[in-house]
Amino acid sequence: MAEPDRIAKAKDKFFAGMPEPTTGQAARRLIKVAEENSGYVYWGARGLSIRSYRSNFADWQNRVTVAWIFLPGWQWMRCKDFSFGAGPGEKGYFEGVPAYLREFLEKWAQSFAGLPYVDDASSKGAIAYSITHAAAVQHIDELAERLKSVLVALQGLEPA
Repeated sequence: MAEPDRIAKAKDKFFAGMPEPTTGQAARRLIKVAEENSGYVYWGARGLSIRSYRSNFADWQNRVTVAWIFLPGWQWMRCKDFSFGAGPGEKGYFEGVPAYLREFLEKWAQSFAGLPYVDDASSKGAIAYSITHAAAVQHIDELAERLKSVLVALQGLEPA
């Protein structure tokens, strides 16, 4: 199957599987924020990840994931529903990331700690916080602004 066809089918399945129209609207808003701020949306079989492509640095050319959105009942590691964070955990999928970028991503992830509507979803592979679909809808303005801020900051982040 060609990549555009795979993505179209993944999008259709994703939005059809959302529990409420408002949940799909919240997801669409975050996708739009990502696309408008140099983000990249990777569509998987049961959800999506929002990533930033770090093409402006010779020392780290990979995409970094800053958020995930899953259909009800699905998860990756401990991330589920709407999750925000990064993967710089010990031996995580950001092994080898430069120290300045790792510190930035850890601060991004930890900025969600202590919010009353999040659950710690951290694991060996990610530092992350999950938010139920209903809470994400309720707090979508804040989540959209946080996502925009991290994507803009990543584009302007200078090596230490």
